[in-house]
Amino acid sequence: AYMSRLLDMLKDGKIDLMLGSSSDFRQKECRFLRFFREEVVLAISEKHPLAAKAGRPQDLRPVLEDLREVEDVPFVISGQGSAIRRISDSVFEAHGISPTVIFETDNIPLRSGMISSNQCIGFLPATYVYRDTSLRCFSMSPKVYIYSGMYHLNEKSLNQYERHLIYLAYQYS
Repeated sequence: AYMSRLLDMLKDGKIDLMLGSSSDFRQKECRFLRFFREEVVLAISEKHPLAAKAGRPQDLRPVLEDLREVEDVPFVISGQGSAIRRISDSVFEAHGISPTVIFETDNIPLRSGMISSNQCIGFLPATYVYRDTSLRCFSMSPKVYIYSGMYHLNEKSLNQYERHLIYLAYQYS
């Protein structure tokens, strides 16, 4: 995943700061400054048989209590090492399921399009479901989130411009 490559570049000193997303910000060498969080939902097409039970992200009510209900449904998943993939893997593990994966990609609009056309289901940041009126979703229990923010090395002393950039990012996120 590209985030892993960027983190390696940060650790190697090739970049000083990076904007990114994370589901796990317990990095030994890096500090992750969270700007905002977004719920990750199980997205399905409005044409899917489970659509009647699902809702829109603003509903925040429909929860799929037992993921075993969708274990045999085709899934599209994020690439290995991505934040969404770590989230989905932990949800699958917590529910004790092994999903039927038909496609793997880091391209979120592609995943969203595949889900929208009812080829499969998958985990998406809630904003992608807000944008596409043909998508429905389920919240997880407990809810799962992806965080956006900025990474920098722990031992790096930030200069005034870097601190100001972080201030602006907090201010406008």
